[in-house]
Amino acid sequence: MGSETKRSGFAGLWLAETLRVINSVNADWLNHKAVSQVRAATPDNAPQTLAVNWSLSVAERDGLVQDQLRWQRRAVLFLMIGMLLSLLAGFTGAITMLDSQQGVVNIPWSLSAILGIHFLMLLIWIISLFIRSDGAWSGRLLLSLLARLRGHHGAELAQGFVTLSQRNKLMPWWLGSVSQLVWLAGLLGSVLALLTAFSFQYYSFSWETTLLPGSVLQWLQESLSWLPRILGVSSDTLTLADNGTGLADEERRAWASWMIVVVIMYGLLPRLLAFVICLLALTLRARFAKLDLSHPYWQRVLGICLPTATGGRITDPAPDALVSARFAQPEGVFDGPDAAIRFELDASQTSEELRLSAGQIREVDTRVEREEELHWLKATRPKKLLILCESGNSPDRGTLRWLTRAGACAGKLGIFLMPPQTGQQDRQVIWRQLLTEAELPEERVMTDWHQVRQWLQPEAGSSSWQEESQGNV
Repeated sequence: MGSETKRSGFAGLWLAETLRVINSVNADWLNHKAVSQVRAATPDNAPQTLAVNWSLSVAERDGLVQDQLRWQRRAVLFLMIGMLLSLLAGFTGAITMLDSQQGVVNIPWSLSAILGIHFLMLLIWIISLFIRSDGAWSGRLLLSLLARLRGHHGAELAQGFVTLSQRNKLMPWWLGSVSQLVWLAGLLGSVLALLTAFSFQYYSFSWETTLLPGSVLQWLQESLSWLPRILGVSSDTLTLADNGTGLADEERRAWASWMIVVVIMYGLLPRLLAFVICLLALTLRARFAKLDLSHPYWQRVLGICLPTATGGRITDPAPDALVSARFAQPEGVFDGPDAAIRFELDASQTSEELRLSAGQIREVDTRVEREEELHWLKATRPKKLLILCESGNSPDRGTLRWLTRAGACAGKLGIFLMPPQTGQQDRQVIWRQLLTEAELPEERVMTDWHQVRQWLQPEAGSSSWQEESQGNV
């Protein structure tokens, strides 16, 4: 359970939601083997913590933690590329705007070109925060952007991220954080362009207008100088010039400095403040983010993990094909050696009572191993197949379906239910009931080793793997 410390908080919830997305199309991913570890790591049995810890265990086992880390690195790389492009666009745009004025900078026009779109988009973002929305449009927008991030389980990680963010109302703040960073980079490019141009080229400055009276320009200068003046940047020595002629070098430097300060004060600082607000909102909201435990998937997980879960039976509606799964009478010739499978059990759960070496019992834990084992059984066609199951785990439809498929590959199928832990005896009863409903003969469902030894006795004229292993004990 080393992944909880590394993938805690929102990252852990994100992994859990991603597993839910994956398992919505693949119900066989339920990992009973991790249950004992999860319970040990969650002494208070809080449902949210149980669900997350169980998901972290499965994610670590199946490599999803590393997939998430790679996905995050790609996302950061894409963001850095976007910020670099924005910085270059801001730099190029400001240089082009200055060059088009042929050495005389019209200050109102230049500031409008640099800050106009910035102010408009910032206003739209602020208004959007007060509009009630379920986040669907922002979710679709972010999902379309995240779809560009390829990689193993990339689509599922993106869907899990968006679903979790929408449910916990984090989407506007994620999008806000990204947009503020991109705008910060663009405005920084504009400031760098002004510094570069004013440092290496000779410019004069003017306040020009055709329709507006001069008093408007005077008011505009005083208004723009208000914030710099509060922060200690004085503009008292600046005088308006209608065409930029007659300005002394000291006045040109003063106007250049004033213009750069205005772009920083009204461009960079508001975006930086907006980014900090988004970051704080994300931090606070992510701290209280939760999974939707009412979802049938999480109900199944909690049914497995909660030691005192009531019932433990499958409560979500199932397709008819799953409900009607039955242990059918095997057809054909089964002349392969008897086989035993430890199904989703910890390696510590020994089977010494069977007098078998570890190499003679096959292991099944993951979905891939389930399919591989079915192929092996079809090729081997054992006379008898014994499957050892953890009776403390609630059986899900994927498990029952796999057991029926495995039983069809052997002449006789026996299922041994490992002794349950204290307080879980009711689950053993549930196992028996479900296996009986699936038409497995009651004598094939065993709960003590004496029954197993009796069932494993070789029939007349045949030998079993139990006898073959006696000499190794």
